[in-house]
Amino acid sequence: MINTKLSFSLLYLWLLFWPWSTKLILRPAETNYLEIAFYLNSLFLLALIGLNVIGFFKNRNLKSEDKKIQPLWWWGVMSIFIISTLSIIWAPDQFLALSRWLNLVNALFVFYLVLNSHPLYRERALKFFLLGLIIPALLGIIQFSSQIAPASKYFGLAAHNPSDLGVSVVETNSGRFLRAYGSFDHPNILGGVMALGAILALFLALKSKTKKEERIVLLALFLIFSTALFASFSRAAIFAFALALLALIFSQRQTFWRQGASFIIGLIILSTLSFFAYQPLVNGRADLNARLEVKSISERTLYLQQAGEIIINNPVRGVGVGNYIVALMGNFPNLSIWSYQPVHNYWLLVWAELGIFGLLAVVLLWFAVLKKSLNNKTWSLWLLLFFLSLFDHWLWTQPAVLAMCLFIACLISTSDH
Repeated sequence: MINTKLSFSLLYLWLLFWPWSTKLILRPAETNYLEIAFYLNSLFLLALIGLNVIGFFKNRNLKSEDKKIQPLWWWGVMSIFIISTLSIIWAPDQFLALSRWLNLVNALFVFYLVLNSHPLYRERALKFFLLGLIIPALLGIIQFSSQIAPASKYFGLAAHNPSDLGVSVVETNSGRFLRAYGSFDHPNILGGVMALGAILALFLALKSKTKKEERIVLLALFLIFSTALFASFSRAAIFAFALALLALIFSQRQTFWRQGASFIIGLIILSTLSFFAYQPLVNGRADLNARLEVKSISERTLYLQQAGEIIINNPVRGVGVGNYIVALMGNFPNLSIWSYQPVHNYWLLVWAELGIFGLLAVVLLWFAVLKKSLNNKTWSLWLLLFFLSLFDHWLWTQPAVLAMCLFIACLISTSDH
């Protein structure tokens, strides 16, 4: 259990800095998926883990409680840990596998430690999480408004110009318009994180003990995150947000309209103004017959076919944690480097890397969290993450996001709402 002020201070610092990708590249590569790097924000997690490991060994001789049957989530976490560890053995690129395994262990440790912390500190951690999203949200809004996204090596930001090929844009008859990246590698990540931040802000506002002044602050955060979500033009994130919002209204229907009506009114006003101000862009993004949308759909279909081939060739043990792109290059050696992309589906990617037993372990963990969320009425948050997992890979491939998702899973599992 996390039981020191220093531990919580480290956790809070990580929650403030996790959206930033400042890193030290240990092994350069032509694509980030083959690169081995040390992320600066992971320092806080490593220190947190080290502190608690030392505490564990110091207290190992203390009288323990009677043994109990381990909860469902424990079996999921331990199964993922064991299977991912074994997968390093048969991974084609073992150094890459080890790097990704360490990221996964960090995330699993966050889940375990936060789950065993005091409820008061978990709620405070949620507030730090929301606080850490403010600057990335404002940065995304500024990028979209100015159509400029300059680089910064100190903050881990790459330059994005709407006129450059490969940059995520919305294309209309008037030209190409940059989608907001914020502090992340892709607008879809910004959109997903902002959707999560907005729903969490509303969720926190619905707590009976939340003061009026706090609700005003949370309303402001809700609108800021919703604006950044719009600026990302991520279809999956917007649909996930809408779905989670409806689920939250339904699950909290007895108190929602008394405490959350102002959020809905603000969202309606914001959505109306955004639609009329940027209607050509909204129409362009919604038109599935547009050139870029057809290209996006065809690429996603290709990625599904490629994943199917990799899974068929390695259905039981997978290709090794973090080695999907390595396997993809082996199966399709004549493609350009930028054509090698993970399948845009969290579950298929896990299956491809960890095999069927790894997939079942992840399913077990998600099911355990769902079971808890149904009991404490937080299943709207679970639904948001699950919807995003069906349409993208970043919940598994981005180190900090992977840990963030498991942090949110802790809150879903332990909320006293």
